[in-house]
Amino acid sequence: QPVSVGHTILVQPVPRAVEFPVVIDRRTPDGLFGIRYKVDPERRSLVVLSVTEEKCCDLHNRDMQRFPPDSELYQQQIVRGDEILIVNGERDPSRIKECLLKAPIVYLCVRRLPPHERSQILEDS
Repeated sequence: QPVSVGHTILVQPVPRAVEFPVVIDRRTPDGLFGIRYKVDPERRSLVVLSVTEEKCCDLHNRDMQRFPPDSELYQQQIVRGDEILIVNGERDPSRIKECLLKAPIVYLCVRRLPPHERSQILEDS
C-alpha cells in the first residue's frame, strides 16, 4: 500500500532496500528542515517519523511530485519510515543531527526499506 498524505500518493512500497540522494537547501526565511525522527540505536540511523508541512523537507517532496508518479525522482520523496544514513558525509547520529540543525545545504543519503524490514521504532511512534 502506498505511503500517502491526505489524498496525494507519495511513494510506492519497495520490494527491496533502495538508497537515494537528496539535497535540501535550508537557506529559506525560516530554514527549518521539518522532520520528526528517532535514532534507531541498532541501525545507527535516523528514522523519519513525519514531515512537517511547509518546511524544507516538505518543499523538497512537493518538488519531486512534479515528476510522473512512476518516475525515480517522484519516488525520492522523504516519507515516514525512511532512514537517513549519511548527512554531509557524517554517519554518526549525533553529528547528523547537528548537520540537520545548522548546515545551510544538506546532502543526504536516504534508505527506504520494504515494509516488513522497517525499524521497530515506527511501532512505538
